[in-house]
Amino acid sequence: MSLLQFPASTYDENLLDNLKAELDKICEEIAAQYNLVDRNGRAKKALIIDALVNNPCLSCALKELLHTSNDEVDALYRENHSLALNILVEALRYRLSLEGLSAIVEGELPGEYGRVDVLIKIVRQGVLIRLRDLVIIVELKTGLSMSLTQLFRYALEYSHSLIVVWRVRVRQLFTLDMAKHGRILLAYIFTIVNRGRALLDGKFMECKHGGDKGTRNSRIEDPQQVLDEFLEALADTLPEATAKIVQLIKEKMIAGGEQVGF
Repeated sequence: MSLLQFPASTYDENLLDNLKAELDKICEEIAAQYNLVDRNGRAKKALIIDALVNNPCLSCALKELLHTSNDEVDALYRENHSLALNILVEALRYRLSLEGLSAIVEGELPGEYGRVDVLIKIVRQGVLIRLRDLVIIVELKTGLSMSLTQLFRYALEYSHSLIVVWRVRVRQLFTLDMAKHGRILLAYIFTIVNRGRALLDGKFMECKHGGDKGTRNSRIEDPQQVLDEFLEALADTLPEATAKIVQLIKEKMIAGGEQVGF
C-alpha cells in the first residue's frame, strides 16, 4: 500500500495529509470496535495514539486501551500547574503588547488530539497572521516528567507549530520546531497507522509481558520541599521564559517575512 511507504528521506505535505486522514480513520475504527469514546461519543484519539505509539507489542497496546490505569495525580501538582499556567498567560499577553504584537493567547485549549496548555496566535489588524499555519504552543511541566510523544501529538493538529517546553521546577526551556522536524512527524504518524491497522486486522498474538499497569499514585512525600522548589523556580525563571518565548515568536515572524516592532 503506497500510503504506508516509510517516510524516511523527504518531507511531503501531501503524504502528511494522507497519513493524518488514515490515522483519523483508524482511531475512529478502534474507538468503535473497543468502545473508546468520551461522554460526547467522540473517539478518544489521544488515548489510542499514546497506547499505539508507546507499545511495540500490540497485545500490550490493547491491554492499555482496555484496562486504562486510574492514575491519581497529587492535587499539589495540579495546583502548581494551574498557577504557573495562569501567570504565564497574562505575562505573555502583557509582554507581547509591550512589543507591539497583537496576539491571541489562550490557556488550556482543547484540541482533537489533546488539551494544549498555552496556544499563541499573532494578529495583524484583526486578521490572524498565517506563516505556514505557524502557531506557538507552550507546554508546562511542573514536575520531572517529560513526553516527546505528547508533543508530537500536538503537532498532529498544528503541523507547522513551534512547541516550547518550559520545565519550571528543573529550570529548563527548549523548543520542538516542527518546521525542522517534519520528517519525524511523518514517521510518528506512520508508526501509529501501521500498528493501528495491524491491531484492527488482528495481526498479533497474546504476550507474556507485565499486563495491566493498574492504578499508580503520585502522592508527594515531601510537599513542602516540592512547593518551595517550584515557587522559587517559577519566580526566578518566569521573566526569562516569557522573554524567550516572545523572542522566538519575533524570530519566526521575521523568518516568515513579517515585519515586527511597529
